[in-house]
Amino acid sequence: MRIDVSRSRREFLRFVAGSPALLSAQQSSDVITDPKAAINVFDFEPAARKIVPPAHWGYMATGVDDDATLRANREGFSRLHLRPRRLIDISRVDMRTEIFGTVWDSPIGLSPIGNMKAFHPEGEGPVSRAARAKNTLQLLSTATKRKKKEKN
Repeated sequence: MRIDVSRSRREFLRFVAGSPALLSAQQSSDVITDPKAAINVFDFEPAARKIVPPAHWGYMATGVDDDATLRANREGFSRLHLRPRRLIDISRVDMRTEIFGTVWDSPIGLSPIGNMKAFHPEGEGPVSRAARAKNTLQLLSTATKRKKKEKN
């Protein structure tokens, strides 16, 4: 007897998506509504969870190998601390950084997500345009498909 893994996965995700525990977790009142209200990058997580379909959120927010890499990343970030400096001029902050000979306006980059069409009908296109507009590094997934040019 052969098991259809894709079908089983879809059925499981449909079951999880309908879970009352998941739905109540999504309805938090501490969700930011404006990016300027974020204190740190983790403030965006509840906002994203609120608008991303549950099955897609589960795919994006989890990792492989029992989430070992995800835990290691969180633990690594928890060891980084900002050193507050008071009474200094912050009117001209320069966050530029150089990566492999290319200067970027910010040290923050957009990480790859396989199958961006699960999150937006145009896939990587809108994210790429936003990254270009803000001169931000974007890494693409190996699952990214190049849009074919139309012939006139």
